[in-house]
Amino acid sequence: MVLIILVETADNKRFSGPVINVTKHLSFPDFSSNNGRISQDVKLLGSAIFSNEKGCVQIPDVSQQVDLRYLAGRAIYSSPIRLYDPLTQTPASFETTFSFQFNTTLAASNSNNQTTFGFERGNGGSGLTFIIVPDEFTVGRPGKWLGMLNDVCDDDYKAVGVEFDTRQNPEFRDPNDNHVGINLGSIVSTTTINASDVGVFLKDGSVHRAWVSYDGQRRYMDVRLGSDSNDYPTKPVFSGPLDLSPFLKEYMFVGFSASTGNFTQIHNVLSWNFTSTSQAFLRIPSNETCESKIIVQNDEHVESEEEESQTLSSFRRKSSDQGHRTSLVASQFQKSPPQLGVSFLNSEGLDRRRVAKEISAISRIRHPNLVPIRGWCYDNRETIVVYDYLPNGSLDKWLFGVGVLPWTRRFKVVKDIAEALSYLHSKQLAHKNVKTTSVFLDVSFRAVLGDFGFVLSSSESRRFESLVSQKADVFDFGIFVLEVVAGRRRSESAESDLLDLAWIMHETDFKEKGKVKVVDRRMGSVVNLEQAVRVLEIGLLCTLNENKGRPTMEEVVEYLSLERPVPELPPNRPIALFPYSSSTGLCVGYSCVPFK
Repeated sequence: MVLIILVETADNKRFSGPVINVTKHLSFPDFSSNNGRISQDVKLLGSAIFSNEKGCVQIPDVSQQVDLRYLAGRAIYSSPIRLYDPLTQTPASFETTFSFQFNTTLAASNSNNQTTFGFERGNGGSGLTFIIVPDEFTVGRPGKWLGMLNDVCDDDYKAVGVEFDTRQNPEFRDPNDNHVGINLGSIVSTTTINASDVGVFLKDGSVHRAWVSYDGQRRYMDVRLGSDSNDYPTKPVFSGPLDLSPFLKEYMFVGFSASTGNFTQIHNVLSWNFTSTSQAFLRIPSNETCESKIIVQNDEHVESEEEESQTLSSFRRKSSDQGHRTSLVASQFQKSPPQLGVSFLNSEGLDRRRVAKEISAISRIRHPNLVPIRGWCYDNRETIVVYDYLPNGSLDKWLFGVGVLPWTRRFKVVKDIAEALSYLHSKQLAHKNVKTTSVFLDVSFRAVLGDFGFVLSSSESRRFESLVSQKADVFDFGIFVLEVVAGRRRSESAESDLLDLAWIMHETDFKEKGKVKVVDRRMGSVVNLEQAVRVLEIGLLCTLNENKGRPTMEEVVEYLSLERPVPELPPNRPIALFPYSSSTGLCVGYSCVPFK
C-alpha cells in the first residue's frame, strides 16, 4: 500500500506531486417526488418548494402564501463542490444547463376583500439567478435583490451569479426588463445583455433553457439562451474573458435563487445538469521528510513492540531505493489517488514507543464521528499523522468565518462530537485536544473528531495521564459547546473569556433571559432558544468540578438525546483554588475549573 501525504513544512516549502482532476456531476431531469433522493440532494431555503404538479422547483411557495409579494427563496445542491484550487489559485471549469419557466401573476381583490392571484403573461417581476455561494443557509433579500445577497453579505461574502431578470432597476444599471446579467460579488451586474438580441422573451410564459460554461484555465465564460424545445444555440448571449477566482472559495454551493417584489412572478426550474472539473496538485514528501520512514496502519493491529520494530524495519527496506520512490508514489497515486490529510506533532520530549503505541491504539478505533488514522511517520524532531481528508475543513472556519451556521446544524455537530467522545472513553481512550479546530465536516457535513492530542510529555506519569485525560475531554467539550452555541471563540481577547461570560449570565439569569444572551444572535429567529439554552447548560455542567457534578460523556449523550433530564446547575460558578493547567482544563493534583 502506498500513501501520498499532503504536506507543508514549517518553512512553507511545498512538495509537488501528480496532477489529478476532481470531477462532480449532478443530473436532475425533473424535481418530482418520485425521485426519493431529491429532498436529500437539493436543499430548499426561504420561500421555495418542490411542485409535484409540475415536477419542478418553485419560487415562491404558492401553496402556503396568500400574498406572494416580497418573497425570496433558494434551491441549492446540499453538498459543497470544489470550485477553486487555492494552491494554484485556479478556478474550476464547469458546465451547467437548466430549463426554466416564468409565470407572472396579477393581484386582485374579491368581494370578500381577500387578495387572490391569477396568472397572466407579460407583466413580470423580479427574476431567477443561477448562483455559486459560500454557504447553504443564507437567503438574500426579495425584490430587486433576486434572493442572491442581503445586508449581512459584506465584502468577504464571495458569490457569483448569472441572472435572468424581468424587471428594470435603473439604480442597478439594468438596461431593460428582459436581460441576462453576470454578477460577481454584487447585485450590480458586471455585464448585462439584452435577451431580445437572441430572440428570447423571458416572461412570455414559454419554457427556456440556459447553457453556462466556464473554462477555469482560460478564465473564459460562455452563456447561451434559447427555447427548451430547440437545439443548442449557435449564438451566445455572452462569450468572453472573465476571472472568477477573486469570488470563489475552494468549496462552494451551487443552485438557484429567485424573488418577488411589488410585482409577483412564479419561477419554475424544471431540470438541471451540472458538471465541474478542478485540478488538484497532490504533494508528496521529499526524500528528507521523516527520512521516508512511513508506517502504514492496516486493519490488523501490531501486537508487540517486537512486531512494531519488524514492521518498521521491513518498511525501511522496501523504501530504501530513494531515487525510485518518488516516481513510484506518483505513479501509484495517478492510478488511485486517496484523499488524505496530515497533522504534525512535536516529537521533542516524547517517548517514541509511547507515541507509536497510542497511535496504534487510536488507529484501530472505527466510529462514524472519528477521523480514521491511515498511517504515520517520524524523524528526530517531528511526527506526522496521516488522516482521511475531509473536504469541508474544520468547524472553526464555518462557525467563526463568513456566513452563519444554522442552529439545527450546530446542534447536530454537538451531538456528533459527544457520540465520538463517549465511544472513545468506552474504549478507555481519550482525545486530549477537543476544540473547534479539531472537529471536521465531511462531504455531507457530518461532524467528525480528529487531530488527536495523543500523549503527554514523558515527564508526566502514565497513571496521571490516564487519571485526567477523559475528565479533561469532558471539560474541553464543555468549552467547545459554549463556542458552538455562542458563535464566538473561547477567548477572543484577554478581557473577554467565554466561560466567564456564560457563568455570569447564568448567575444573573432570570427566567432564562441571561443565558439567552449568550446564544449567537446572528442565527436570528430560526434558532430553537429553549434547545440552545439546554445545550448551553450541558456545556456548563461539563466545566464543573469533578466532585461537584461534572458528567461523563455517556451521560452527556443521554442529556442531548433527552434520555434523561439535565441536572440543575449550581447557582454560582465553583471557584478554583489551586494552580490551573491549560493543557488539561484541570488543576494539577486536584479537580477544579479554571479561574481568572
